[in-house]
Amino acid sequence: GEAWESVATGKGERKFFKLADGTEVWLNNASQLRVKKGFGYSDRKLELIGEAYFKVTKNKKLPLSIKAQGTVVEVLGTVFNLRAYPEDASTVTSLLEGKVRLRVENQAEDMALLLQPGDKVEVFQKNQNHGPVAQAADAQIMPEAVLFTKLQLKDKHVEDLLWIENKLVFNGDRFREVLHKLERWYNKTIIVQHNDLDKEVFTGQFEEKSCEELLDL
Repeated sequence: GEAWESVATGKGERKFFKLADGTEVWLNNASQLRVKKGFGYSDRKLELIGEAYFKVTKNKKLPLSIKAQGTVVEVLGTVFNLRAYPEDASTVTSLLEGKVRLRVENQAEDMALLLQPGDKVEVFQKNQNHGPVAQAADAQIMPEAVLFTKLQLKDKHVEDLLWIENKLVFNGDRFREVLHKLERWYNKTIIVQHNDLDKEVFTGQFEEKSCEELLDL
């Protein structure tokens, strides 16, 4: 079979590295990037579990492709963030510069979306209940289970990328999503004794050193 190598991060850990072709990668906590042997020479195939930010080196002869939770992102040369944690309901691609083509695995090529800078596309996993998020006011709903929104690109401090600057960001996140993020970020297990907060949503940016400090807030 095909030979793959992998770079992984644990909870509470992030890594920065360069691939053989010069592509820069920031790997967020509790993530894994699988790199096909011969990357940069015979092809440029990657697989991601978790979240990573990519600055891709241009090479028209060898387009780069990343598989993440059933979504395939094809890249020519570009800066983008890709989040695909198994426990999340969706895979989110946020494009800053360049162009990417995004398609759902096993879906016809002509169903692919071409993203422009500022585009953010969320693909929901099958059989996931995605409740009110699909009714986002400024969203153009595309085929079943795809949500298309715009990033605020006025400054480079796009919320989706603040994790690279050690900022933990919540943007209308439900309590369960907040817990997943905290557990990954701080490498802690959080036990919830009351479900009173389940319906609450949380927004804010944090740079607290410990999980306890943030929970106190």
